[in-house]
Amino acid sequence: SPGSAIKPEDFVGESWNRHRHICEVPTDAYGDISFDGVGQKTGKYVRVSTDTRPEVLYQLLTEHWNLTPPNLLISVTGGAKNFYLKAHLKNMFHRGLIKVAHTTGAWIITGGTHTGVMKHVGQAVRDHALSSSSMRGQIVAIGVATWGTLHNRHALVDVTIPVVCVVLDGGPGTLNVSHPFVVRPPSVSISLSRSVSSSLSHSDCLVCFPPDNL
Repeated sequence: SPGSAIKPEDFVGESWNRHRHICEVPTDAYGDISFDGVGQKTGKYVRVSTDTRPEVLYQLLTEHWNLTPPNLLISVTGGAKNFYLKAHLKNMFHRGLIKVAHTTGAWIITGGTHTGVMKHVGQAVRDHALSSSSMRGQIVAIGVATWGTLHNRHALVDVTIPVVCVVLDGGPGTLNVSHPFVVRPPSVSISLSRSVSSSLSHSDCLVCFPPDNL
């Protein structure tokens, strides 16, 4: 409630304590994310707590994101600073990583940023996605990054998805079902019934009338 909101000045002079200064709430940062330069590929993202149970994350990945359970986990670690890798070594690393992940059905896990060794892993997965060999199987790469390191992270929070409600015809029952979906903007109602459209037009939504010959 507003009366119990935490104010920064309340903690001036105090040492930081995660149990006192952090309040956990249901995440509001999750959805689909598009990556430039990889053939319109999209992935999933979610912001979670540092102490979220692994079994909860595994259930999210396999049951909700529909990832095939892995036979192997490949954790790639190394320096976070950018470094030069000779062309033949880079090609060997890319080919070897993708081959192992593809033949074993592994998940590749990194720190999730575009720097250092993580950058090379991302380039290997990207090159595979752009190649014809990607048709033979999907490579799963999971980046576990600290929230504060993400560029433009505010755009990942509370993403609003428009709702499109298609109404063919009906009476009071149809209105009762469709009304809750169209009163939450942004929403669009496409109605093939003039009487239903007339009723919905009083809601806080956009009602589209199809041509009369439909």
